[in-house]
Amino acid sequence: MRMFENCLLNATAITAVVNTISGFRTEPVAETEVTALLESRLRDTSYYCASKEIGSLPNRDAVRFVDGARILLEIFRELSEERDRYDKVRHGIVLTEWMVSNAPGDLKELADLLAHVLTVEQPKAM
Repeated sequence: MRMFENCLLNATAITAVVNTISGFRTEPVAETEVTALLESRLRDTSYYCASKEIGSLPNRDAVRFVDGARILLEIFRELSEERDRYDKVRHGIVLTEWMVSNAPGDLKELADLLAHVLTVEQPKAM
């Protein structure tokens, strides 16, 4: 995983969150819209951080190597018709809470990483 935001690239979560934002847009966002935007970006190599990571696109692991923060910024901007911007803290927290409650399996890689970091044996003091 390149960055935390990659864990949040879940069309259902994004749809649920943007539809709770007051004034985001006049009509509710459909999950199919979010899915289409995510899929188009996963097919676009300009969203990948290193060409060696791209491999054969698209594949189910492709989301690990994209610039997830940039994708969320663009999706929020596009869906809200420039009325709202993705805020890493404000929206990131809400998306994470949604994911924990509704799609915890999508956070498994992050949970495994945190578990490893927190359980690594600490060096002994001399």
